[in-house]
Amino acid sequence: MAHTYLTGRNLTDDVIDDNFTLIFGGPNGTAKPGLTSDHVDHNDKDFSNTFPYEASPW
Repeated sequence: MAHTYLTGRNLTDDVIDDNFTLIFGGPNGTAKPGLTSDHVDHNDKDFSNTFPYEASPW
């Protein structure tokens, strides 16, 4: 995860993959590489350019 903000994370950060790497991948992410991704690499909708930045659910 790229740390560019001190107050949070980007909406595009893949926190599930980051957590899988920390939990199952060991300290360097290579202990069990098959368990370090949920293979969901993008959202089904684009984020909005205005607040609230998340896309409408429907």
